[in-house]
Amino acid sequence: MSPPLAPPAERTRPRRAAPSSWRREEVARALAVLALLVGLAGALGFGVACSYPLDFNGVEPMAPGGTVDELLQQSQLSFTAHALAGSLLGAARCNGGAVGLQWLKAAWHAGGAADEARAGAGLRQAVALEGSPEALQAVLCAYFPNGVLPNQQRALRMAGMSCPAMRRA
Repeated sequence: MSPPLAPPAERTRPRRAAPSSWRREEVARALAVLALLVGLAGALGFGVACSYPLDFNGVEPMAPGGTVDELLQQSQLSFTAHALAGSLLGAARCNGGAVGLQWLKAAWHAGGAADEARAGAGLRQAVALEGSPEALQAVLCAYFPNGVLPNQQRALRMAGMSCPAMRRA
């Protein structure tokens, strides 16, 4: 039998000095302020989005053909993105026009009868928030001066509304 091997020599590693408590407190304070600012900006942004319809089709990355629009189109998430926005705004009991615009935009991207029915249900909720189909119709149709697609028209009808049909070129 061979004698037992001696344990390897322990490596000595220089110890890093622990950050001082004032440094940790400073970092914690900075992170708290940052979280507060981000939360406040988010709340203000949501407050604006909740107050009236927002249409970002004229903003470059989201405009038709823009980076965000292309990404949503290629990934087939356009309906989902608008439906999620409409659902969140509706759950928060926001302005009916804000809720309705998202659902009417979702209907633009509807992939079939189930999507149209979901958009129609969202539009019905928007009618309830706005007060009447006529009031909401006046708001929503103004966002589509060239008319709406047949799938949007079907979703609108489910909520007791109608906008002019899109003119054919």
